[in-house]
Amino acid sequence: MTRQNLRILGVNAHPHDFTHYAGTLGIHASMGDKVTVVTMTSGTDTHNEKLADELRKPMADRDLAIINQSMEEYAAIKLDELRRSCAMFGVTDVRSLDFPQPFSVQNSPEAIEVLKAIILELQPNIMIPQSPYLKGPNGFPDGTRDDHTETAYVSIEARQEAKKASFGSTLPPHTIAATYFPGIYFER
Repeated sequence: MTRQNLRILGVNAHPHDFTHYAGTLGIHASMGDKVTVVTMTSGTDTHNEKLADELRKPMADRDLAIINQSMEEYAAIKLDELRRSCAMFGVTDVRSLDFPQPFSVQNSPEAIEVLKAIILELQPNIMIPQSPYLKGPNGFPDGTRDDHTETAYVSIEARQEAKKASFGSTLPPHTIAATYFPGIYFER
């Protein structure tokens, strides 16, 4: 019996979140599965270590090219890093949606429809979004939500909406067979 190739959709809050499941996606890509990675934001408001390091230096020692870098320039660097990282794991379909940070369903309700359209286009068998669970290293016990959990909620809602037939759409509804969450979000 021959193995049927899978279609896998990974959904991140920020470009660097790809590292949470890069190995898994790389294995699938090497087996011939179609893998797509979507990042909901450009990640410009998170993990800008170069800027943080420069701002810690005395004024006279700071690299002005880093200090004066625009958000657009930094976003382009982050997207290029994501594309190059994905390529190392055999993933070539990389999409950045560039929703504003902090990312939330409340501030960007259209994100559900945008992600739903991607689901209907790709017809994935498996989706790997951020985790909606609020416990663990990236969760907040007080119920606070962040870009990661908001991305999870958008992903799950888009998955549910993709199951429904929509008036005016020429695309058939699609049910994703399995949804998995990266293990990094669970207590060890």
